[in-house]
Amino acid sequence: MDDAGSAPAKSSLPPRGAPVRFGDFTLDLDGCSLSKTDGGDIPLTRSEFALLREFIRHPGRVLSRGYLLDALAGKRPDPFDRSIDMLVGRLRRRIEPDAKQQRLIVTVPGEGYKFAVPIKAEALKLSSESATRKPTTFLPNKQEPPRLSMVVLPFANLSGDPEQEHFVDGVTESLTTDLSRIRGGVIIARNTAFAYKGKPVDVKTVGRELNVRYVIEGSVQRGGDRMRVNVQLIDAEMGSHLWAERFDKPLTDLFDMQNEIVVRLASALNDQLVAAEARRAEKAPTPDSMDLYFQGMAWINKGHAPENVARAHSCFDRALIADPGNVDALVGSARAGRTRRHMDQARRRRHRQM
Repeated sequence: MDDAGSAPAKSSLPPRGAPVRFGDFTLDLDGCSLSKTDGGDIPLTRSEFALLREFIRHPGRVLSRGYLLDALAGKRPDPFDRSIDMLVGRLRRRIEPDAKQQRLIVTVPGEGYKFAVPIKAEALKLSSESATRKPTTFLPNKQEPPRLSMVVLPFANLSGDPEQEHFVDGVTESLTTDLSRIRGGVIIARNTAFAYKGKPVDVKTVGRELNVRYVIEGSVQRGGDRMRVNVQLIDAEMGSHLWAERFDKPLTDLFDMQNEIVVRLASALNDQLVAAEARRAEKAPTPDSMDLYFQGMAWINKGHAPENVARAHSCFDRALIADPGNVDALVGSARAGRTRRHMDQARRRRHRQM
């Protein structure tokens, strides 16, 4: 059986800008919208859209509950966790003519779920003017950039040694892959980002062209027996630097070193991106479910002090009131609740020992 219980080897997600047709529906991956072919938008929550996008990535493949939990929420498989089943049920009610017939999303007993209908990526309709554009030119996107949307621009090789290009490109590609696992994140594909390689860029222009909120850029320099990596996180709308870091490591095994650098970068960037989204959410006059989720995650990332955990728990619970199907908020609330229980147990043990 073609199973995606762990990490699928390949993804069939169409290129950016290409609408996807399946059954009587058209899915706009860039616009995060679903509509019927005969007209009429179908409202989806963020969690429902993320689940549908995962099915579109792997049509005809069996996706286990464990894989979907990890892909959508970064959560380890739990045989008693029914959040994916609930989310699948809600999505079925949106797109299945009869949710009991399972024509589009089929349950495979004991295995998971399969998207059983063929998909088709529509060809982009180009005007005579856009058809003559160079491949590296992008049309500005006027839509509001999605939350936590980002691009990792190709890192610059400052060593002056062409043989280091593979290492430098590898850092960019691996970082793009790791950041794509951030819950709620939207990251531009490697091929699109590499169109900017070797070119002077203006981050505001990049943000408009790719419709992203954040730009990540950096450089790699080798000197003697050491390797130095610089990275910056930039607000694409304002052009301001949100965070910068430098990693200086002795040169050992290049593969191990690349892996270590990428892991440290991805971890640091995860926290910084969540904090940036939380700051945006604080300015929102009426925060929605995802605004509240990011605020909760920002409190969690500040450490497990009782006040931080309590505030995080409150944010997650408010997010669930706004959208009971927000899987990310469900995970966050469970995590905060578990942490509070552990802290209460530790406090009681200390009290008994006194």
